[in-house]
Parts: sequence; structure tokens; C-alpha cells
Amino acid sequence: HMETGIDKGATGAAWESRETSVLDLRKVRASLSSQAAKDEYGMLPPETQQTILTAPLRNFRSLNHIAWDTELPLLGTLSLDTETDLDTIDERLEQIQAIVELWARIIAKHLWQ
Repeated sequence: HMETGIDKGATGAAWESRETSVLDLRKVRASLSSQAAKDEYGMLPPETQQTILTAPLRNFRSLNHIAWDTELPLLGTLSLDTETDLDTIDERLEQIQAIVELWARIIAKHLWQ
């Protein structure tokens, strides 16, 4: 289990940009020392985790809302971390992002009710 500050890692990127973020943990681990990774990303997940995909949770007024409106207030983020490396899922990444964004909309809708 990992907890990261809202301003760190994939969560921080999704929060700051208000867009879905994908983080390749293999590249992060390879490019940063343990302390630098901790400073930049908070606490990295276990070595078995390879990819994190994070979508912002927005105040969507209905499930029929089509636009991924960046002006809506944020509630938080929805993160999916997996032992599957980014190279393996790359060809399906857009589809996976769309599914995670849909779940983010569903969760956000129920949080705002």
C-alpha cells in the first residue's frame, strides 16, 4: 500500500494539469536515486508495480456529460497501479485511459450527490 501527497507523482501531475496522467515506474526508478524519487514522487510503490494511471475526479453533473471539462472543480484523483509494464499496455493505453476516466466520472457523480 502506498500513500502519496496530492502534489506528488502521477497524482500530482493529474491534479496540476487536470488531465489523466500515466507514470512509467520503471523509468522513474532507473533515472532517480531512492532519495530523489522520494522527494519527487513521495513514496514509490513496491518494485512489482510498473505503471500508474491517474485521472482527476471532477464535479460532473450527469453521466451524459461528454466533455472532459478542465474547468470543473476537482474532488480528488482516481489511481490505477499495475504490475503490467507500460510497453505491454501501450497499444491499449487510450482505451484503458477512457475506461479509467469513465469510472472517475461515475465516482465523482456519486460523491457530488
